[in-house]
Amino acid sequence: MSEVLFASLRAQNEGRSFLKKIKIIGSRLNKEIKSGDLVAIKIHFGELGNHGFIRPVFVRQIIDLVKDVGGKPFLTDSNTLYKGARSNAVDHLNTAIYNGFSYASMGCPIIIADGIKGQYNHELKVDLNHFKKVKIGGAIIDSDYLIVLTHFKGHVSAGFGGSIKNIGMGCASRGGKQTQHADFKPPFNFEKCIGCGKCSENCPENAIQIVDKKAKFDYSKCIGCGECVTVSGLRQLEYAEKIALGERNYKIIEI
Repeated sequence: MSEVLFASLRAQNEGRSFLKKIKIIGSRLNKEIKSGDLVAIKIHFGELGNHGFIRPVFVRQIIDLVKDVGGKPFLTDSNTLYKGARSNAVDHLNTAIYNGFSYASMGCPIIIADGIKGQYNHELKVDLNHFKKVKIGGAIIDSDYLIVLTHFKGHVSAGFGGSIKNIGMGCASRGGKQTQHADFKPPFNFEKCIGCGKCSENCPENAIQIVDKKAKFDYSKCIGCGECVTVSGLRQLEYAEKIALGERNYKIIEI
């Protein structure tokens, strides 16, 4: 039976703060790290402008523990398949720094696992049901030890994600992510399309065009990232909300 360690946010006294509790948990996990080991700490740096990530001050406790046993830690994540502020290493690093992850605050380097444009990977033989080989970010494979720090989040296709997603998809290079998404082709409902153009703007492969105020898909270009589903769904909700508020005689001021 696996052990699950739990730490309450409640601080019973000065010596039992949440940061101290993280170190107690972490000390149970770092016993296999050897002096000189290159230790990859897999994390999600968050999107630009949101707060859906582990607080940097919590992460720093794990980094310090790795250093205490002689390990050489670095924070890492791989680039995203969809457009945005994490689709290449330059934007990804800038996003990490904006969200509080930097050498100054963390005390260790930040290395994007699959390189500048997501092309640095190692292909591993796995012989599983769906994949015989997988492409993993090179920096993760090059490391000696992997620590995974995961926050609770959702995914448009997979539902709630955890450490399995953080490793299985989060460690994959852009090419590896594309393979995982290859069978997903977003369905399109012509009647419900409001012609907002968000799907076209956010498609990384220019597979969607707006023709006569309706989206037109070129599925031969689609890589199955699901970004069009996400942004179009949000815009549909905004549109429905505006209609509902309008019916109630609210004045809507869009900021």
